[in-house]
Parts: sequence; structure tokens; C-alpha cells
Amino acid sequence: MHNLAFSWLRRNSVLLLIPGLAALTLGGCPPVGPGTDNTNDNTGNTNDNTGNMNDNTGNTNDNTAPRPLNVCGDGVVDRSEQCDDGNTVDGDGCSSTCQIETPSPARCGDGVVNGTEQCDAGGETSTCNADCTNSRCGDGTVNAHAGEQCDDGNTVNGDGCSSTCRNETPPPSGCGDGVVNGTEECDGGGSETATCNTNCTTSRCGDSIVNTLAGEQCDDGNTVNGDGCSPTCQIETGGGGGGGGGGGTTPVCGNGTIETNEQCDDGNTANGDGCSSTCQSEPGGPLCGNGVVEGTEECDDGNTTGCDGCSATCQNEPVNDCCSDAIAVGDETRPYGNVGATTDGPDEPTMCNFFGRTNVESDIWYCYTASCTGTASASLCGSDYDTKLAVYAGCDCPTAAPLDCSDDDCGTGVENVQSRVTFTATAGQKFLLRVGGYLGEHGDGRLTIGCNLDACANGSGDCFVASPTEGVGCDDATCCGKTCDLDRFCCDVTWDATCAGEAEGVCDGSFRACGPGSGVCGTPSGVCTLGSCTAGTIGAPCTDHAECNTPGCNSVSCCNTVCMSDPFCCLDAWDATCVDEANSMCFLTCGRGAGDCHAAHTTPGCNADACCQAVCTDDPFCCDTNWDQMCVEKAAALTSCP
Repeated sequence: MHNLAFSWLRRNSVLLLIPGLAALTLGGCPPVGPGTDNTNDNTGNTNDNTGNMNDNTGNTNDNTAPRPLNVCGDGVVDRSEQCDDGNTVDGDGCSSTCQIETPSPARCGDGVVNGTEQCDAGGETSTCNADCTNSRCGDGTVNAHAGEQCDDGNTVNGDGCSSTCRNETPPPSGCGDGVVNGTEECDGGGSETATCNTNCTTSRCGDSIVNTLAGEQCDDGNTVNGDGCSPTCQIETGGGGGGGGGGGTTPVCGNGTIETNEQCDDGNTANGDGCSSTCQSEPGGPLCGNGVVEGTEECDDGNTTGCDGCSATCQNEPVNDCCSDAIAVGDETRPYGNVGATTDGPDEPTMCNFFGRTNVESDIWYCYTASCTGTASASLCGSDYDTKLAVYAGCDCPTAAPLDCSDDDCGTGVENVQSRVTFTATAGQKFLLRVGGYLGEHGDGRLTIGCNLDACANGSGDCFVASPTEGVGCDDATCCGKTCDLDRFCCDVTWDATCAGEAEGVCDGSFRACGPGSGVCGTPSGVCTLGSCTAGTIGAPCTDHAECNTPGCNSVSCCNTVCMSDPFCCLDAWDATCVDEANSMCFLTCGRGAGDCHAAHTTPGCNADACCQAVCTDDPFCCDTNWDQMCVEKAAALTSCP
């Protein structure tokens, strides 16, 4: 991936210069079909969320950050990795080989609600089971902290486990025959009556058995006020414990909603932030909903209801944070921000499942009215964070699956952490756009929407020059298509100087970063660009710091050969992966001093050029890693290796 902070500054400068944002429409290069994105999620370019504003140093290469080596456990997601949590331990959501583990939810018990978890208190509590599901009588899980003695998966009395999950005394022999015998207190003939329970005990409020004929709505085994079930076994307003399956809901501390017996609920179960881990106000702490902005509150409108500009935890909300408040849009480009947004849309386990994450988190909403009949597109290319996007038919809050969902669809190049969807439209038809972040990321972005527009078929201007009108696409449809496959921004937003440079490389085979002045093709080195390298001076040579790498290398032919296969090496940084590719494609390790071709050695390549190149063409390992016994055997079988 790449440094998104730079990408945003470079790309946003275009947006700020465009008068009348609604006038800029989306170019529609050949659309990407539903569910076909994420082809480059594992490229190893992991610097997409750093937030480092690196483009104000005055250096031409200050927008680059190299990809690290593919080392599982270093905390950086590399080319072949789906995750990297800084260790090589299995069972923590990211495996010892840095692949996302299933089943979900990931890391149940870490105290953080992830994936499909309903709660996570770091262990069993009265409201959260040990398997990270909300505790309620009848869920089939015995939760001792919630006072359950049993849980048989239902809230039916008379089966050994009561409707309040308490062990029932087996009914006496003969209970239900209509005759009071032995230890029976009553016998209603097998049916519940207003005075007799089905287990032949006298019905009374507080016996943990809900007797509807006695007028009970609930029965939590006591006659205490304020726990959701009143002393007369009626559900209390605001519904708390509601024991006995009588219709009440169990309060869940940390869900952002103040419920029965809670004095506050700030969306977490941490102490020391004004609202305790049991949702009681801490001394001197803020009380969300009292109309006074206190402590960490950003707002307080006197309630704990979201979707009114101030969230249930008293944080500022975007005006379109809730699907019911979607902003009307047409064919246009507009800036947006999802900072402070909550997630109110449904989980989408089928259409939006990318790397085990199925929801579009931190979502905001737009209602788009199609201007044409054909193919419409919505693009987040050029945004400054890792985005996620879904589109639904109609502008009501979604009840059906999305038409399309996207994670990383802005090209195969270095800026592929933003989203783009396409969908079939009829003029006048409405669509709901759900704009969010992967893993709930927040940031500033741009939303570009258009209908039946093809930037490559209708583009104008030299592909190797930035568009003077800040338009999309260029006049060579083939070159335009290749460039936009690499970087969708060029066809969605504007054909800028970066697009022109990319076009020169992928269309003409002449990357600007190749040639004298660049580093050696066989060494991942460059010059210090940020002033924080070991050398400490911008422009000074350096080889041992991540910020030292610059794109390209000094051999024009080798550099262009590598970059045609891997544009990252010429557009972002010539890192260790590029060196390996150069060794394989350009045979840099072949020649005098490289070692005997007919003897194994720990260095790559061998001393006979023709033999070395023939072997490495068949097995690149021999030129980019080491010349092992298999390489020796290949050499022995070739006539070019006397």
C-alpha cells in the first residue's frame, strides 16, 4: 500500500481547485463487477493509514514509503499476509503464518467487541457470556454471573429448568391428575390456573414461575423494585431484568444506551472515564443526557438518543450518520468525513465479506437519484483512509442485501485501499450509498458519482501530460485503460501529473524513475527524504532506514522491465522485493565472481552468464536467493552450461 496522507494531499489539491463540485462527474472506465475487488489487498504496501503528512518537505520523493520485507510477526501486513499482529501465535485471530483465522468472532475475551461478537467483557459477566454473546435466559448457555442455575435453550416452565433459568423441583408423582397428593400444594389437572402452577405449586409472585393466568408479566424470583420486574410481577417501564421470559430485556452495560439500573452508558466498560465498568456514574464524572457538556463529552442535548446530531454517548455525529438521514446527491464529486460516525447499517456477511470483516463500519449515508438508464458508479478513490462502500436499491433503510459492495477497488497500483461500486440504473431510480471504513476507520474522503460515462472512450488530451482542464481520462483509449486499471483516480476524478507519469510507464515502457540519478538496481537504497534517516540530512545517502527508499533504479532497461511487472517499484519505492525481481528478470547476479555454476553456494547466481541466465529463466530462485543443489542439477542438464 502507500502513504495515504500524501495521496490525499496530492489528490485533494485537485478537488479544491475545481469550482462547482457538482460539475465534476465520474469517468467510467470498464466497470468492476460485484465482489471482484481486493485483488491487491496482499501487495505488501502497508503504509496506508499512517497519517504522516510527508508532502511539504519540498522534495520530489517525499510522498514515498517503502514496503517492508515479508516477515510474519513484525506487525506490518506484507504482500502475502492477510494480517500481522506482531507475533506468530495461533488462536488470536491472526495465525502463525499471518492469515486471518476463522471462525469468527476473532479474539473473544480480549475485552474488545470484534466481528460478530455481541459483547466482550474479557470473560463471563452478568450481561455477557464467555463466548461473547449477550446473556439471556433461554440462550442455551448457563451464565452463573447472571444468576442462572440452568439454561435449556427455552423459557418454558415444567421441563426441569424454569423460565427464569432456575432449577425446578420435579413435580410430585401424580401431579396433573387433578387430585392433591403427597407434597403437592395444588393440582390443576395438568393445566395452569390462576392459583396453581403446572408443577403443582401454589402460584405466587417471586416464585420464578411466570403464571399468566395469575396476571404475571414476569417473575424474576424476587419482589424487588427497579430490576425490570416489579414486586407484583409486572414489567417495569424501561424494561431491565424482565426475568422469567416475561418480555423484558436484559440491560447490557457498554452498548451506548442507558437502560434499567444504569446511571450512564458511554459505549465501553472501562473505569475512570466518568462512567464505570458497571455503568454507574463515577464521582465527578460526566453524565450523558443531562444537558450539560462535561468531561470527554463533545455534546449533550439532554437525551441519549442517536441520529439527532449528538450520539447516545454524547459525541458529535455527522448529519447523515443514520440511514434515515441520508443526504440527497446526484452526479457530482463532494468531500465528506465519517469522523464520529457510528455503525447503524446491517451486517452484510455475503456481499461485504472481505478478509473476514462483513460489515461496513462507521457508516454515513447518501441517497442518489440516477440521471440515466445504464451503468452508474460511485467511487471513493482519492480518499485519505481505508474505505468500504455498499449500494442498495431504494433510499429506505436497507432490509435486503446490497447490489454491490467494495473494499479495495481503486486499481492495481499503490493506491488500492479505497472503494468503488457499479450498478445498473434506470433514470429517476433511487439508490442508497453506504460509505464507511474497513475495520471502522475514520477519515476525510471524496465521493464521486456518475452515470454512463466512459473516461477512456470520451477522454481528451495527451496521456503523458496532466489534463489542463482537470478532466478525466486521455485521448488514447488503450493507454487510458491501462493507466486506470492501475489507478482508478485517473478515470474517476482527474487526470493529474501522477496519472501522466503512470501512463508513460505502463503505456510507453519508460518510467520516469528509471535512469541515472536513481539507486543501484541490486540494492534497496536511495536518499533521505524526510530528515529522520540515520544520516539525518534530507538528500544525504542512506541505506538502513525505511524512509530512505526512492523509486526506480539506474539501469533503464532493467528498471523498466521490473516496473512493467511491478509498477510499485517505479511509482513508490525500490525496495527489497524490487531487488529480488531485478535479480530474477535482469540476471544481476550472473557473471564473474558469482560462484561455480556446477557447485552449490549460499549466494545467488553463478559465474557463467549464459548458463546462469538459462537456469534462472527456469528457476528464478537461483538468481534471487541462492544457488543450491537443485540449481546445480539444472545447470548439469543444460547444453549452455559446459
